[in-house]
Amino acid sequence: MERVQRRAKQEFERCLVREFFVFAGHSHVRTYPRDRPDVYVTARRSGSILRAAVEHTEYNVDRERDNRSAGRLLNAFWDTARRAIEERRKSGSIPAWIDGHIFLKGKQHFPKARDIDRFVDQIAVVTRLHADIERVADVREYPDDCVLLRRYVKRIRMKRLRAGVSMQWSCYPANTAWLGVRDAEVLRIIEAKARKAAQYRWPHGRLRYLLIAASGTTIYNSAGPYRGELDGVGLHLCESETPFDRVVFWDRVYDWHKQLYPEADVVKKESSP
Repeated sequence: MERVQRRAKQEFERCLVREFFVFAGHSHVRTYPRDRPDVYVTARRSGSILRAAVEHTEYNVDRERDNRSAGRLLNAFWDTARRAIEERRKSGSIPAWIDGHIFLKGKQHFPKARDIDRFVDQIAVVTRLHADIERVADVREYPDDCVLLRRYVKRIRMKRLRAGVSMQWSCYPANTAWLGVRDAEVLRIIEAKARKAAQYRWPHGRLRYLLIAASGTTIYNSAGPYRGELDGVGLHLCESETPFDRVVFWDRVYDWHKQLYPEADVVKKESSP
């Protein structure tokens, strides 16, 4: 079981790292799972070849603004719904090549436990209607018989995955407060990773990347829209020693990333919510 879990983690990281480098404008991206650091990358951009060794870690927002129990209830709902989605992907009723992000409408606005199967069946209907998307589809209108989607879901954002890639669906409720990106928390992550990375056997000829990803794998795993955060992190890193050549923060859901070291401007996609 431990070996299976390790392989699943490696495949998740490899797919995620590849998606980031494609998002950042690279082509012909090839990724190779490793251990300490996590992934080797070879890619092209503007006629030049990039060779990188990437250490990946996740950024999590772990508490709500008012500390009430709504978030725990919502988390329990989404855990059940996501398992049901994965079952339907395996059976083929939801296309396996579709990665989905559910945006709920408002506070405490999600289906009851008895309605989850019907809710997921309606998600399956919508995904089949959009199974031929080329890249991204934002769906805000649903068939008349998809009553639960019309009641609870503001929109469904779907991305097409390349062959062989599988990513878990995500849920972004309005009743869970984004804390945004906390400079102190990002610095804590970087410092912890730097201590570990100092013990790695880094390959020669590859840039050393630290990729901090808010990938949306749980309801507390998105930093939200970019609001000008992280400027102080780059200055701090310039004044301290780090084993990394590049440090990048990426919010996968809201389609923005910022290179923290050496510091560069934020990059946002037009498809950002």
